[in-house]
Amino acid sequence: MERVCDILEQLVSEGTLKAYALGGASAAGFHGKPIATRDIDVFVYLEPPSGSLLITLEPLYGRLKQMGFSEFEEEGLLIHGFPVQFISRSPGLEEEALEQAVSVEWEEHRARVMISPPWPLPPGVPRTEPASYTSLNSPVLTGNSFSTFSPGTD
Repeated sequence: MERVCDILEQLVSEGTLKAYALGGASAAGFHGKPIATRDIDVFVYLEPPSGSLLITLEPLYGRLKQMGFSEFEEEGLLIHGFPVQFISRSPGLEEEALEQAVSVEWEEHRARVMISPPWPLPPGVPRTEPASYTSLNSPVLTGNSFSTFSPGTD
């Protein structure tokens, strides 16, 4: 997962992506709510090509192909063994969730993570706050920072 985040950060730094945020089960894991999943959902913000109103993922997939990632598994592009599904943000809730995503850092890695589902929750279902606890050696988002807990450390 760390290597996927490193690739996403590289794509932002070189201008292929304007912004991104991990969503779905991957984001839930950063909040201490692990959910089984087969892919990594990445919401992306791309600029439309000059003179066009349509947004296409082609520049993103083209750049990833240059980097050696061209094999798909089901709906996701395999990046370092993980199927990654790129979802172009749409105006409204997804756009808002992308803008409000928090940046988390651990060791030498960084990722942007959605802070809550970008859709209304059903009545009676509370919106959860980021976890304030973690299992041993497992990263967790606490507030707007990312930390790990290891035995024998403060």
